[in-house]
Amino acid sequence: MKKLILALFFLSIFYACKKFQKVEIKTLISAHDEDESHRNGQNCMDCHYTEGGGAEGIFTAAGTIYGNTKNSNIELYNSETGALVRSIEVDKKGNGYTTEDINFGKGLKVGVRDGNGAIEFMDDKIYTGQCNSCHGTGIEEDINLD
Repeated sequence: MKKLILALFFLSIFYACKKFQKVEIKTLISAHDEDESHRNGQNCMDCHYTEGGGAEGIFTAAGTIYGNTKNSNIELYNSETGALVRSIEVDKKGNGYTTEDINFGKGLKVGVRDGNGAIEFMDDKIYTGQCNSCHGTGIEEDINLD
């Protein structure tokens, strides 16, 4: 009887903890010619994080750009050296995301490059890739390309 109770106890813990199981680690990187993304303007990391609600992939950086986003990129630069750390293509829906490892270290500068090659930089450094946790929430304005 004790073995049965013990087995049921561990089985109930297993099922109770199922919601804390980690998301499958997949490589997901946005591309100019794709349109598979969704939920424009929402904080992608609400689902795409280690404990996220069953979403595929764990994003290290993601956000939405509005306007003429054809062939645009989100670019991350080392704030001390100015070296390009990562360039993330923005897809057809205006979303840019990556599961690639990004070292935010002492902060990165963000630039948004439009399809013609013009780039506009944020004033502040970032320490996380959750663009829509600030942009489009009233904390910061949406990011728009003309």
